[in-house]
Amino acid sequence: MLSSEQKLLNKIDKAQAKKEKIQRSGKRQVEPNLLNISNTLDAYYFLSKLKNYCAYLDYKMLISNRTIPYKESDFKLMDAIITEIEQQNLENSPLLNIYNQIRLLYASFPDENSSSVNFNKLLSNVEQSVLTISLDEGVEIYSYLSNYCIRQQHLGKETFSLNLFKVYNAMLNLKNQKSRTKILINHGIFKNIVKIALYLKTNPIFKEIQTFGLHPEHPNGYKDAFEWIIQFIDFYQYRIEKKDRLVYVNYCRAAVAFEQKDFEKANRILQQPHHIHGMFINFDTKMLYLKILFELFVKQNSNVLDKTIRQLLESYRGLLKDEQKKKRQLLSKHYNYYHTFYKCYEQLYKLSAYRHMPPFQKDFQSELKNIPYPFKTWFLKKLNGLGTR
Repeated sequence: MLSSEQKLLNKIDKAQAKKEKIQRSGKRQVEPNLLNISNTLDAYYFLSKLKNYCAYLDYKMLISNRTIPYKESDFKLMDAIITEIEQQNLENSPLLNIYNQIRLLYASFPDENSSSVNFNKLLSNVEQSVLTISLDEGVEIYSYLSNYCIRQQHLGKETFSLNLFKVYNAMLNLKNQKSRTKILINHGIFKNIVKIALYLKTNPIFKEIQTFGLHPEHPNGYKDAFEWIIQFIDFYQYRIEKKDRLVYVNYCRAAVAFEQKDFEKANRILQQPHHIHGMFINFDTKMLYLKILFELFVKQNSNVLDKTIRQLLESYRGLLKDEQKKKRQLLSKHYNYYHTFYKCYEQLYKLSAYRHMPPFQKDFQSELKNIPYPFKTWFLKKLNGLGTR
């Protein structure tokens, strides 16, 4: 399917051809289609400029302003275009309306309450409109929405997890519906979908969610989140590249076993994750493995587990030092996330050696409560568990 911009360019070509035909006829009393050409040019220009401006806002949110060699005012005529767009009846231009709402959403970041855009209503409008546009345009729109949710999550706003899960699910359905060949999905998105679904495991969305390729065993919906997640892993593991499959599928299966409190199974699946390629999956696997080992250690308190934990912590610390030194892949917000986990785990593991909790346990507890990351829930629970031994 042609992109919306290519369709408009074709309309411009047809309008220009009609003008030339009228001019060649020599009939001066016939209006030479000038206003139609002008309106079509405006529609193309408005949409192209607005799409490009949304790409800038998305890039600016991802990258520090200091690294971008230009600013908003360098996008000429955008104020005039936005004013003109907002004066139009955008119900007749659903794609223009969607990109304008994305602009408004990004412009209000990080304060979602100051935005005039209702995210769920926008997502509903997108789901209705994407079937009439090209697959690439639909994926681009969903990418803007997912990036927005992810960045809100990085600020500790875990309420955006549900929105992000809905966006990912809608994107999967769109790709499967519109692609003529078997779609591939990014291994990182595969992992993130499982992680978010596990975080939302008590949410009622699993009673109503519809995902291409998955089918609940009961007509009233999935029994629980685990039924959906296990089906998702089983079906979509073959939609990620074969070279990445084993590492990411094992990570996800281990994460499911961990959430089901089957720590022995999680440990067997994950095994020794010391030589995994890929920065994010390397950190995520180490984080999960450390949590698994801690759960086993507080039950068994064996020297073997103690040695394994210390070795893994040292490996984790080395990865952080290497990343800080070379500044390769991680942005500061990602580095802070992984570094915070390391510091919390190190402190928790030290406390596990005490028979009775020392006074600084309360200080650590206060620090945990102020952490913006979802893993603080696990740390608080483990810390409270140590205090009741």
